[in-house]
Amino acid sequence: MNRDQPWTLPNETVPFLFSEWNHLKMELQEGFTKRDLSRTEIPMKKGIELFLKALYWSNLQSVNDNMDSMDRLTVKPINIRERLAYIIKTPNKFHSFIQLSELFVEMEKLFRKQQALMDAKQYNKK
Repeated sequence: MNRDQPWTLPNETVPFLFSEWNHLKMELQEGFTKRDLSRTEIPMKKGIELFLKALYWSNLQSVNDNMDSMDRLTVKPINIRERLAYIIKTPNKFHSFIQLSELFVEMEKLFRKQQALMDAKQYNKK
């Protein structure tokens, strides 16, 4: 794997990000269930970081912290800028956790669809 440019190998790197999120999600669920916000802020920030990597790497790009750059991405959930801005602004709210979880679900579906289309295109070239 190209560790210097992991976005160049999304088939290898992006599924790992989704797996990491699933582990982190369990930790966050426990923190929010117990209303222990001291246990949610750092994992939520880690979750946001994982999501941004999944978003940009699915588009074969390095992570860009300029929200305007999201407009140029082709593989992305609907209303990504507004939703992500809310999550970043209020990471300790339960609704932000739910929203981030939904973004991951949508992103994974979009990524899998993109990979299937690319595989089909490769198959048809043979």
